[in-house]
Amino acid sequence: MAPIPIPPLSIPPPPPPPPPPVSASGLTRVDSGRKHRLRNLNWERIPKERVEGRKSVWSGSLDEDCELSIDLRSLDELFGQKEGDRPDRASGFRRSLRHCGSPQETSVDKVTLLDSKRSMNVGIFLRQLKIAAREIVEDVRRGVGERYGAEKLTELCKLLPDNEEVLPHRIRHVCPSTLRSASY
Repeated sequence: MAPIPIPPLSIPPPPPPPPPPVSASGLTRVDSGRKHRLRNLNWERIPKERVEGRKSVWSGSLDEDCELSIDLRSLDELFGQKEGDRPDRASGFRRSLRHCGSPQETSVDKVTLLDSKRSMNVGIFLRQLKIAAREIVEDVRRGVGERYGAEKLTELCKLLPDNEEVLPHRIRHVCPSTLRSASY
């Protein structure tokens, strides 16, 4: 009896590669290899109730099958952080503003009196002055304003809280050493 010839096995071709990832908005990512970190974008989430049913940039402007192309290279150029651009956290007046002589400043149990937006605005204002926060407080207490000018003093007045904002904090009797400094 002769052996039965076995037909050669046909190997099916490998499966196709998986499709590119699609984000929640239906946009595909063309260039995922970033060369450097992008700058942080601080934002607050808008409640869904305030957005649904209203006209916006994202509602109804794109067809479901339409793909929005984003030029990621130009975004990297505009918002990218170069390695040399990162500020030295321990340098200059920033250190004096962050740690106004209080060793408890690094404590984890800090109380925040300002909302994030106001904290950011106060921090920006303090950075513009390039003067330690304690010096500014002392100058205000003594009534010395020559080194700031009318424009900066007007800006400072806009940042001050009104009576309704101050009252709850006076009632709480918060120890100043447990307060978190403004974001800067």
